[in-house]
Amino acid sequence: MDAYTTHAWRKRRKRYLEANPTCACGAKATEPDHTPPRQLLVALGIHDPDADQWLTQRCASCHARKTRIIDSQLLQRWRQGEDAQALCEEAMQQAAGVG
Repeated sequence: MDAYTTHAWRKRRKRYLEANPTCACGAKATEPDHTPPRQLLVALGIHDPDADQWLTQRCASCHARKTRIIDSQLLQRWRQGEDAQALCEEAMQQAAGVG
């Protein structure tokens, strides 16, 4: 089952966006975005990869841009064998500069 289709995720998503309604760019946040990518958190054995500490509120545009520029490249490198911990640290640094 996809983690994003569960009742628990939908409930957490709603609560998170109610508490964090604005993207860094000023637009309405519509996406709780995992930073680092959820797949890397799971690979590291993080017990609750959907905890608030791993989420950042983003509008659809900023979420798409971060996914395209940062997440897709990091996940590709992880699939090619790079260390998940190092990639998570890199993700945190890179994501700080994305709205």
